[in-house]
Amino acid sequence: MTKRRKSSKAPAGDVGYGRPPKSSQFRKGQSGNPNGRPRKKKETHLTAMVESVFMAPIPAQVGGKQVTMPAIEAMIMKLRNDALGGDLRAIAAAIKLFEARGLDGPEKGSSAQREWEEQKLDEDMERKIQKALNGLRREKAEREARAALEPRAGTKKQVLS
Repeated sequence: MTKRRKSSKAPAGDVGYGRPPKSSQFRKGQSGNPNGRPRKKKETHLTAMVESVFMAPIPAQVGGKQVTMPAIEAMIMKLRNDALGGDLRAIAAAIKLFEARGLDGPEKGSSAQREWEEQKLDEDMERKIQKALNGLRREKAEREARAALEPRAGTKKQVLS
């Protein structure tokens, strides 16, 4: 017995699995999905979102003038002003921010660095001078207190008989 081969081309009128009727087939050049696949929603990355929010320009007043600056810059300026005003939480936050950025003073070798170091030395020297002066004042007060308790030389004590 010989096996029959199925021909790849079926008669034009055949309808069956994989062969829809001509009336329901797509016309040439027409897609079965005219609107296409829906586009993938743009993923919102938290980093990008935070950056866009903090870098968005906002109006702010600097020195009495209205300027536009990034929101993060305005927040840092506000933090600085609050810290300079004596707000302890702002001071702590500013120091924490300063240290987190790896900053510990002006750039090495710059004139600002030299000025900063001189100021630190001046403050340190002033503290040492104050400490020494306080010690001298304390010694003087102790000497005066002892002198007041001791009898003076050259005066005779009266002996009661």
